[in-house]
Amino acid sequence: MQQRKIRRGYLDNKKVLVNCVKSLYNMGFTSPVSGNHSVRIRNKKWMWITPSGIPRYNLQVKDLVRVNLETSETIGKLKPSIEWQMHTSIYRRLSQVNAVIHTHSPYTLGIAISVLDEFQHILEEAKIVVGNPVIISNKPSGSTELESLKRTSGQ
Repeated sequence: MQQRKIRRGYLDNKKVLVNCVKSLYNMGFTSPVSGNHSVRIRNKKWMWITPSGIPRYNLQVKDLVRVNLETSETIGKLKPSIEWQMHTSIYRRLSQVNAVIHTHSPYTLGIAISVLDEFQHILEEAKIVVGNPVIISNKPSGSTELESLKRTSGQ
């Protein structure tokens, strides 16, 4: 009985992640192949992450890639997102975090590229919803330069 319960939770995490990714795509918060999403599993030693190159509207449970957070071992037929190291870094540093949703939203990208010096809230409600985002300089996805910028900016 215990084994069945663990297995079901294991599959439920995958289904929830796939449904989340598809919902984000359907709401326009991500493009067909941008963004990367993961969920922590198995006593916090593994994560499921979206693969590279699969359109978000076609994503299936079998497409997810399992990554060991300690050894970086990957299990799956596809390659994990190019930003899988960012996800493992977040999980290693923040034990209370159990999911990472990195959408590459067209809306936030538009804001980020339009910022000249400093982000400014136009609506009072935006202060509550958005807070004070940290805008970092553009670096290649999955690069060590990007990871070091995220560390120094507190992201």
